[in-house]
Amino acid sequence: MTAGTKRTRSILYKAAWSKEPFVHLCQKGYIKRTGSVAKVKVYSNLPEVTLLLDGKEIETKSSRRVFEFSLPISGVHFIEAKSGDVCDSMRIEKASEPETSYIFRKEEIVNWFDRGGHDESCYSIRDTMGELSKNPKTAAIVERLMQQARASRGDVAGAAAKNANLERMMAGMTLESLLKQAGPAISPEQIKSLNQALQGIRK
Repeated sequence: MTAGTKRTRSILYKAAWSKEPFVHLCQKGYIKRTGSVAKVKVYSNLPEVTLLLDGKEIETKSSRRVFEFSLPISGVHFIEAKSGDVCDSMRIEKASEPETSYIFRKEEIVNWFDRGGHDESCYSIRDTMGELSKNPKTAAIVERLMQQARASRGDVAGAAAKNANLERMMAGMTLESLLKQAGPAISPEQIKSLNQALQGIRK
């Protein structure tokens, strides 16, 4: 597991059970972004988070643990996430071309669906962990993946298994989003094989 992945897991755990108020802007290293709208994700254990763009309040959202925003961008911007006296900040920049260093498994996963052949009537990695756990067949597939994670990352997986708040939070996340956070621990081939197995099960 990379240092970045470990940090992401640590922040998710903190959002689930820490009593100390905190707000964390994700992907601070993802500075150069194409398009006119930037997706921004915030982790917090507070009930509301306000996002500011260049000092101007854009939106306040209520959620549990994970807050997602869409921001209009046109140049270099300073972003702040605030809740009460707690805040975090980062800089982003609109780019005309994709930054090649950012292109990795995320785009490979997206391309599987863009190429066609994705059957909406069947399960896929785009379904939430909660939805996948309700079907015995898909639950068994996900459990095998979790067993693999426990075998290779026993400390992290063990902590997740013992944390009811974290389990509830993960139930609302898609399997795709969780796999993206796993970094190199799970290969693109494994993810593609997993998605194909899920696509073979009708909802």
